[in-house]
Amino acid sequence: MPGPTSAIKSHWIFKPPDFWYFHTAGNTHVYIAMIHSFGDGNGRTVRLIEFYILLRAGLPDIASHILSNHYNDTRQEYYRQIDLCIRERDLSGFVRYVVQGFRDDTHAGPCGTGKA
Repeated sequence: MPGPTSAIKSHWIFKPPDFWYFHTAGNTHVYIAMIHSFGDGNGRTVRLIEFYILLRAGLPDIASHILSNHYNDTRQEYYRQIDLCIRERDLSGFVRYVVQGFRDDTHAGPCGTGKA
């Protein structure tokens, strides 16, 4: 049975994701995180909106956990990137972090095995 990364890669053979969607997802993530409008649930809200943006890009829904897992696995770097965006007023570092995390976790295979 093919793993989730195989499904994602086979989907992209015919329709690669547009970088614009990762840019939009990353920027939206930072803006909503900065607003921090709820006492609880800000992270879930941000990830849901980010997931929706990436679904609109044509990514299969199995890809929904890739960025969420990436943020969880690199939690200190995640907070550092958010903090840099706020202090430097530049979102490009977070967008690079998003794209790199998605790429790395997609290529890593299930559970970081390196097998797709």
